[in-house]
Amino acid sequence: MALTHPRTLPGPRNLPLLGNPFALTRDPITGLGRLHRVHGDLSEFWVGNRHVVYVGHPDLAEQVLVKQRESTIKDTITRELSAVLGQGLVTSDGEHWRKQRKQIAPSFQPRHLAGYAADMVRSAVECMPGTGDLDVHRDMSRTTLHIVIRTIFGAEPSGEAGSVGKLVEDLMGSFVSEQRSAWRFMPKWVPARHRFAVLTARRALDDLVFALIDRARASGDGDSLLARLLAARDDGGGGMTDEELRDELVTLFLAGHETTSLLLSFTIWLLAEHPEVQERVHAELDAVLGGEPPTGADLKRLPYCEAVLQESLRLYPPVWAIAREVVGPLVLRDIPIPLGSQIVISMWHIHRDPRFWVGPERFRPERWTNGETADLPKLAFMPFGGGARVCVGNHFAMMEAVLVLATVLQQRRVAPSPGYAPDFVAAVTLRPRNGVRVRMERRVTADL
Repeated sequence: MALTHPRTLPGPRNLPLLGNPFALTRDPITGLGRLHRVHGDLSEFWVGNRHVVYVGHPDLAEQVLVKQRESTIKDTITRELSAVLGQGLVTSDGEHWRKQRKQIAPSFQPRHLAGYAADMVRSAVECMPGTGDLDVHRDMSRTTLHIVIRTIFGAEPSGEAGSVGKLVEDLMGSFVSEQRSAWRFMPKWVPARHRFAVLTARRALDDLVFALIDRARASGDGDSLLARLLAARDDGGGGMTDEELRDELVTLFLAGHETTSLLLSFTIWLLAEHPEVQERVHAELDAVLGGEPPTGADLKRLPYCEAVLQESLRLYPPVWAIAREVVGPLVLRDIPIPLGSQIVISMWHIHRDPRFWVGPERFRPERWTNGETADLPKLAFMPFGGGARVCVGNHFAMMEAVLVLATVLQQRRVAPSPGYAPDFVAAVTLRPRNGVRVRMERRVTADL
């Protein structure tokens, strides 16, 4: 998209050749917030030769993700994630995505997830945070790593599958570093040390995942997600190839590990900052569980725990924005959006918009239990995305988060870490640059 494209939307001035790259690279959350305040719900700017359209209203998001979704595909940066994820549900489009989604979705229906509850609680117990001033994100990352290894691969974290986490982390770290530097504008054939490291880690990850697939196929049993995907069939009776299985397993691993660990970390930090909310959580846990570990059957009996997690997702969505590329006719507020435009939908800003939320900057879990959110616009709250491409693992993630949070807070009380304030890196996910620090204390009650 040339910089000479006639302006059709409001937006900031663009520098020759460069456009306005700082809107998305230096601090995209602050940059897009400023863009929204000055130019409204629908605006445009350029990053290099990429024409970017900002969308900051749920009705506009619904047009892009639901009503006119056939006119868009995944954005350029998400498609580039295929270097890490392959052609999994996050990066693929079209008929391939539809076929894969249809085969994968049944394994994530709530009735199939109940069997994973015990592994979730077991992992939370064995990864229980210690006491003192600590980075709870490390503990939650370890917990969710154990959970995804057990539920996806049917393996133990101490075994061969435990290496998957380090390899995926290395790959994602290199990808994020490239996207936030001048290397993102360099041709892929230009050699660099970090690019060689990506290729090496990718080969090692492929070898490991293919070995785990072969092992699961040979065993012919088990109730892991891998076993379910091996048994899945498309409309023609065919199963996934090993390459398709690899891509979906790595995608599920990354989504199930990183995003849920972020959700749990931010939630625990918010509870440390809001002791009155924490007390209500403790009261619910004591009344419902009575000192016994939570089970899958307890999920519906812990509505306040779920409300706390929803409020955390509203304020600090791990996937803070969604992007698309325009490939067909797309009209927003009677304005045609040019082909090739990159559309950015910021959940961070929609979730904090005072037009839809009472006290939008406040942590108020009760908004989810008092009927206050009943009449929200359709996509005013979309931490798992929206439309046909809503996250296939959303039920899995919420089940995991409730069970882990309940297990930890049965045994721990949290307080603020003196002097700590979060510093976020808004990359593919909302990552904490300086960890998520809290003061963790052992909780003693008559029942525990």
